[in-house]
Amino acid sequence: LNDLLNACNLTMADIAFVNFRESSGFSYPDISDQFHPDKILMFGVSAKELDLPFEIPFFQLQNFQNQQYIISPSLAEIQSNKELKKQLWACLQKIFNIQKQK
Repeated sequence: LNDLLNACNLTMADIAFVNFRESSGFSYPDISDQFHPDKILMFGVSAKELDLPFEIPFFQLQNFQNQQYIISPSLAEIQSNKELKKQLWACLQKIFNIQKQK
């Protein structure tokens, strides 16, 4: 996670990290009301589990109620899979408007 934050020029102070598995009953309205996020990245959690009214394929940027959502496989899966890392990085470049390095 720290490597991802560094790559996006973010720190832990820039994010709210919610462990969904330890916060049962948490849904997207709870996240919106409590944190007021512009961008929501979900790792290893489906849209259905957060009570979103739609499904999102992995690595597809989805706009909803003035927020941007990305769903990804778990960080453990990404860490061990180079192709998933590339797909996640491409999404992070879009959502955080990161210029590709030459």
